Amino acid sequence: MGKTLQLEPSPKNHIETLMRVGYSLEMAVGDIIDNSIAAKASNIWIYSPPSDNPFISITDDGHGMAELELQENMRIGCKNPKDERDETDLGRFGSGMKTASFSVARSLTVISKKEGKPICACIYDIDQIIQNDKWIVEALSEDEILKIPELSKVFKSGHGTQLIWKNMSRYKSSKMREINENALAEDIASIKKYLSIYFHRFMEGKDKVNFFVNNDKIIPTDPFLTKEDGYTEGLSDFQASSDGVINVQVHILPHHSKLSIEKIEALGGVDEIAKKQGFYIYRGKRL
Repeated sequence: MGKTLQLEPSPKNHIETLMRVGYSLEMAVGDIIDNSIAAKASNIWIYSPPSDNPFISITDDGHGMAELELQENMRIGCKNPKDERDETDLGRFGSGMKTASFSVARSLTVISKKEGKPICACIYDIDQIIQNDKWIVEALSEDEILKIPELSKVFKSGHGTQLIWKNMSRYKSSKMREINENALAEDIASIKKYLSIYFHRFMEGKDKVNFFVNNDKIIPTDPFLTKEDGYTEGLSDFQASSDGVINVQVHILPHHSKLSIEKIEALGGVDEIAKKQGFYIYRGKRL
């Protein structure tokens, strides 16, 4: 029998791979919000003002994390996919927060506060990891945390978690600064549209979650137009297995002549409504 070798991946090469996983910005935001929902957040705020150094902040008022819990969550692959999960936990491999963040930003700051525990924060800096070829995470003191200019006000009287993405190449340009600001404005508009559809079931009902983007409350977009004149509820069925139940529901959309001009425009036009017919698959209420 030959000798056993332990060949650990190079952090600088590994992180370059993670940066190319293929997230869109909207998908990356969605992965972070999955964590906020799993943390029982009632409110989620996304904030990204025009700036010479653009950043995107995602904050929730969920149960938050204590220091050691945060540090463990900064670890790549911190969860076993075979572990039993809460039904609201949409994550699986324990890497969503990191891979989503690395795909859009070279700097990730995570600030968190659990009820009755002190505030804590850690920073991943991709340039530092590449330079040292080590999985380096910077843990901040409370004094250092309070000096973070983007720090959310939610921590003054409550609990929750805030992620801050900085050093984003998508907004860097050798041309005029206005081009960067236009790109950021377009992304904010795209994020609003994405949230309104993909998380629309969380925005209604008894345990609804409020979503805000740059202080604008997001209004849910129902892709089935169930409250519109002319909507018809079709057949329903379910498939049961040892792991749960899949409910199937047919929705028959109303003819566009029965929709208001505002509703048609909100859905992207008549052609876009027609294109979006098909199968909609939800897991834990998330499209």
